[in-house]
Amino acid sequence: MRADEPLPPVTQVTLATLALLFLRIGCTSVGGFMAMVAVTQQVIVERHRLLPESDLLDGLALASILPGPVAINVVAYTGYRLRGIGGAAVAILCAVLPAFVCIVLLGSLYFRFGSMDVLRPLFLGITPAIVAVVLAAGCRLWSAAVHDWRQAALGIGAALALTALPGLPTTLALMAVAAIVGCT
Repeated sequence: MRADEPLPPVTQVTLATLALLFLRIGCTSVGGFMAMVAVTQQVIVERHRLLPESDLLDGLALASILPGPVAINVVAYTGYRLRGIGGAAVAILCAVLPAFVCIVLLGSLYFRFGSMDVLRPLFLGITPAIVAVVLAAGCRLWSAAVHDWRQAALGIGAALALTALPGLPTTLALMAVAAIVGCT
């Protein structure tokens, strides 16, 4: 999509439906921001077909350059695309509410009972499932976003460069390279 093209229309949903969808996303996306992005992609794009995958990818790209947590930015973008400002607010609130409630409850348990060593095996068991969800979403998003060998080389090169040299200078250099490659 070019910058001068209007965004395509999306399926309208009620704020109540949006709230229920993002409560579900908030309850099932454990493991960091990419887990929430993966679950959002699965629920909003694949299961309910409320947004096209390309639209979610645009939202992910925008969320990645905006300040703040990427997952919440993706949630805000998705809510905004589906119901405007009110949709963004409802989506954010409902996506973070389950985690907030869990933190308050677990914090209460921790302060009441002290050490929570008994839960360590549970969290270690959840880790492989989280990795699988993130990898599956990455594979689906990769196949939707990468269409030729130049895009694949740029994506792999960018991932390797950011892994080896994290930071703003590397990010800016990669953006310049991507712009040059995209113009040719």
